[in-house]
Amino acid sequence: MELTSREIATGIVFVAFVLLWLALSKNRKELLRSLLEVAKAFAAWRVWTVVLAYLIFVAAVVVLAHSLGAWSGELLKDTLIIGFLVGLPILLNSAKFKHGLGVVKHVVKEVLGVAALLVVYLNLSPFPLWGELILQVSLLLFVMLAIVGKRDTRTASVGKLFEVLTVLIGIGLIAYVTVRVVTRFNEFDWEREVTTFALSVLLPVSLIPFIYLFGLIASCEAALVRGKFHNDREALPLPARLAFLLGVRGSLRYATSFTGRWLPELAKQRSFRDATRTMREYRQSVRSNARQNRQRRRRLRKQAGRSGVDENGLWLDRREFYETKEALEGLFYTQMGLYRHRGSRYWTDPIVIFPLGGFKNLPEDHGIDFSVRDDGLAWVAWRHTVGAFYLGVGGTQYLEAHWRYAGTKPPSNYPGPALPGWADVSEGSEASPEWHADDAPIPDA
Repeated sequence: MELTSREIATGIVFVAFVLLWLALSKNRKELLRSLLEVAKAFAAWRVWTVVLAYLIFVAAVVVLAHSLGAWSGELLKDTLIIGFLVGLPILLNSAKFKHGLGVVKHVVKEVLGVAALLVVYLNLSPFPLWGELILQVSLLLFVMLAIVGKRDTRTASVGKLFEVLTVLIGIGLIAYVTVRVVTRFNEFDWEREVTTFALSVLLPVSLIPFIYLFGLIASCEAALVRGKFHNDREALPLPARLAFLLGVRGSLRYATSFTGRWLPELAKQRSFRDATRTMREYRQSVRSNARQNRQRRRRLRKQAGRSGVDENGLWLDRREFYETKEALEGLFYTQMGLYRHRGSRYWTDPIVIFPLGGFKNLPEDHGIDFSVRDDGLAWVAWRHTVGAFYLGVGGTQYLEAHWRYAGTKPPSNYPGPALPGWADVSEGSEASPEWHADDAPIPDA
């Protein structure tokens, strides 16, 4: 179970980073207390039950593979790395999966995505230990500087520079490995490399049933716990719980979508028959809403690339309208809160205004432009959608006004009465037809 120089360097860099973090922390006691709380959370019996079941499942898969001649002790190191660094994170994030297809897509992306395949390829020929340490520290530093730099318009060019440097290092690594593979092809143990790659794919894929089952159990438990809030903090009646568990029919989609009006509806049922009827109506609602969402997606695809307006005067290509509106409205309320509590001036720092993890339904490079007037009493933000339409929001010192922008060109001014494209929707919901139009997807249930 010999570690490669890359794996050793990764361990050294990780330990050094943690120690440096502790050494430079201004409040070590508070940091250690936070780490202790995290450790306590992971020490909970529910977590360890899941982890133990997962390890037993992985062991069973390995034993089965060994009995079929597809696994040997030489693969122990790779099995542990894949099991803990690939499979376990997927399992612990299983609560975010909404349906079985989502589980399959996520696992396949993790093991067969471009990034995953690139890592496998680059691992064919690592540098000596000293070279790996220099490489990994440099990459870590460049990536951090690129992320931080791109978050502020004033340092965006610096962030872009480090992003380019990171890409160049990646290209250099690919070229280096390619040269090594071509010139020393016969020196590689290709049988072992192929076996290791097969293991990195098949082991996570074999976990799909376990991840699905765990997600289903967790979602059912969460729904029943939420049901207590609609039943005077008491557990739902046994007939209702039984009807729910049978009613989801082993479907992760049915289990995760059981929210909204359905929880209080189920909570008031006292007989198994009535609760079963509620679950039947719920499943019909999920299927109906899924059908409407498919129609919505088909409509967006059909209108893609078309310019102009429809018979109602609304822009035809409405791709990204919902996602853009959602992001811009979040910015509007963020700026409103900052204006109220930060000295009656709008904030100019994108690091504060834009969400740290990016906008929920927009790409990392979201394309939202942002500007604050010199006196700090007016601001505007807008985005050019993929459908070639501009949506924007803004504010002035009159916080009662809720300004929205819609047009085929970007806003040329800060919001105000009688300015092209701007509308104060606080004066009436019809004031901005493009914003008033419902572009949101249909809820699951």
